[in-house]
Amino acid sequence: MNKIKKVIKKIKEGFVKEAFRQIIWIYALVNKHKKGLLAYSAISMVSMLITTFFSVQIKGVIDYLLAENWMKIMTLLLIYIIVGLVNVVLSVGGQRLSATINIKVRSDLCAKTYSKLVHAKWEQLAEFDSGDMLTRIQEDVSTVAGSTVGWVPSVIINTVQVLLALGVILYYDASMLVVIILVAPILLASSRIFLGKTYFSNREQRTAASNLTSLYKETFTNLQSIKAFGLQETFCEKEAVVQRQKADKDLDVNKYSLLSWSVMYVCGQFVALICLGWAVYHIYTGVITLGTMALILVMAGLISSNFKSLIQMIPTAMGTITAAERVQAMLALEEEKDINDDIEKLKKDALQYGLGMKVENLSFSYHNGKKVFDHANFEVPQGQTVALVGASGEGKTTMLRLLLCIVAGQQGGTYFTLKNKKRKLSVSTRKLIAYVPQGNTMMHGTIRENIAMMKPEASDEEIIEALKKACAYEFVQKLPNQLDYEIGEAGIGFSEGQNQRLAIARALLCDAPVLLLDEATSALDVATERMLLRNLMEKTGRKTCILTTHRPSVLSMCDRVYQISDKKMRQLQMKEIEQLMREF
Repeated sequence: MNKIKKVIKKIKEGFVKEAFRQIIWIYALVNKHKKGLLAYSAISMVSMLITTFFSVQIKGVIDYLLAENWMKIMTLLLIYIIVGLVNVVLSVGGQRLSATINIKVRSDLCAKTYSKLVHAKWEQLAEFDSGDMLTRIQEDVSTVAGSTVGWVPSVIINTVQVLLALGVILYYDASMLVVIILVAPILLASSRIFLGKTYFSNREQRTAASNLTSLYKETFTNLQSIKAFGLQETFCEKEAVVQRQKADKDLDVNKYSLLSWSVMYVCGQFVALICLGWAVYHIYTGVITLGTMALILVMAGLISSNFKSLIQMIPTAMGTITAAERVQAMLALEEEKDINDDIEKLKKDALQYGLGMKVENLSFSYHNGKKVFDHANFEVPQGQTVALVGASGEGKTTMLRLLLCIVAGQQGGTYFTLKNKKRKLSVSTRKLIAYVPQGNTMMHGTIRENIAMMKPEASDEEIIEALKKACAYEFVQKLPNQLDYEIGEAGIGFSEGQNQRLAIARALLCDAPVLLLDEATSALDVATERMLLRNLMEKTGRKTCILTTHRPSVLSMCDRVYQISDKKMRQLQMKEIEQLMREF
C-alpha cells in the first residue's frame, strides 16, 4: 500500500503536473493565434455535435419504422442529407484552418527559438551540442506546433463527445449512472499504469535523436579529415552504435505506448460489456424500448471510439510534453545585454580620430571553473598593431572574446579609448570591431555574398578593393564568374590560406576602426603574410589591430607584443621579442 501511495505521489508531482504546465505554456506561447484556434475548435465542436445529432436519431428511426411512420422517416432522411453536406464543408474548412495555424505557429516558434539562440549568451550556448540544438529547433518545435491544433483540441473534442454520449445514455436510462460510478475507478487506474514509463522513454528518445543528429553533423563537417585519416569504418561503426541506441529508445516508446493502450483498451472493453449487459437486462425487463436500446448501443460505440482515440493520443501527448520542455530550455537562455550606445556616431568619430583598447585588472573564469585571467592588464594605443603571444590554451582567443563582449569578466573591465576618454566595451561596440576568427568562416554562396555580408550595400569596386588589401583579388579574378563564383559549404574548393584572405577581406570591407585577427594569417606563406600586414598598416589608415600569432614574421611588424602566461599579460621588451623570435 505504501509503495502504491509513493507511486501516486510521484505521478502527481512529476509528469502529470508537468503535462498541465507544458500545455498552459504552449497556449500562452501561441496567444496571437487564439482567434484561429477558437475558430478551429468551434468548427470541430459543431462537427462533433452534428455527429452526435445523427447518432441520436437512430432511436427515432427505429421507433418510426416499427410504427410505419414513413413521413417522419423521409423528414429525418432529408435532414440527414442537408446536415451531412454542412458537416462535409465544416470538416474541409476545419482541416484547412488547422493546416494554416500549424504552419504559422511552427514558423513563429522556429523564428522565436532561432532568434533566442542567436542572441543568447555564448557561454550558455556552448553547453549545448549543435546537433542537439538542430533537433530542438526542427523536430521539437514541429511537435509543439502540431499539438496546438493536434492532440490538445482533439482531447477536448473527444472528451466532450464522451460526456455528451454519457449524458444521452443517462437521459434515457438514469440507472446507468450507478454502473459508471462503479467502473470509473477501473478506467482511471488503467490510464496511470504506464504513463510514467511512456513519458520518460520519450525524453530518452529525444536525447538519442539529438545524439544521432550531432554525429551526422560532425561527420559531414569533418568528412575530408575522416577520409584522410582512413576512419570511414570507425565512424560507420560509431553511427551503428548510436543508431542502435536510438532504435532501442524508439522501441521503448513503442512498447510502453502499446502496453498503455492494451491495458486501457481491455479495461474499456470490460466496462463496455458491463454497460451492455445492464442495457440488455433493462430491455428484457421492459424498462427501455428497442429504439432506446439501439440508441444506447450507438452512444456506447461513440464512447468506445472516442475513448480509443484518447488512448492513442497518450504517446503523442508524452512526446509533445517532452518536446515542449526542450524548446523551453532554449527559450529560457539569457540574452546578451546591450547598452544601446549611439554606435554610428561613435564609429564615425573612431574612424576620424582612431580608437584605442584597454584591459584593466581583468579576472575571468569560464562556467566550468577554468580560470583564464587573474587581474590582467594591457593597452593598445590608437592606430597601433599589437600581437598577443603565448602557449596554446593560455587565453589568446579568450582575450579576443572578452574584447568582443562574447564573454564577460567577473572582475575588472574592458574599454575603448576615444579622444582621451575611456568607455566600457559592450555588445553594441562590436560594430567598432572587425573580427577574423580561427578556422574557416566562409559560407555557402557567392564570393560577393560572403564578402559583403557585413556591408550589403557595398559596390563591386569596394569589394574588389577589400580583396586587394587582403591579397585575395589575384586568385579571385582567375575564377569563373569572379565575384559570382559559388563557394562550397565551409569554403570547400579553396585552400585554407585562400579562405583566410577572403575572411580578412570581409573584415576590411566593414571599415571598422579596430581589427582583431585570431591566427588569421597562419596558413599564408611569409611573403604573402608580410604583404597583407603591410597593406593593413599602410592602406587602411593605420587601423588599431590586435592579433594572436605564433609566427615570428608577424612580431617584427608589430608596435607592441604582449605575452599571456600564468593568467597574466606582460608587455615584452625588444630583447625579449628578439629572443622569442629566435625560439619560434
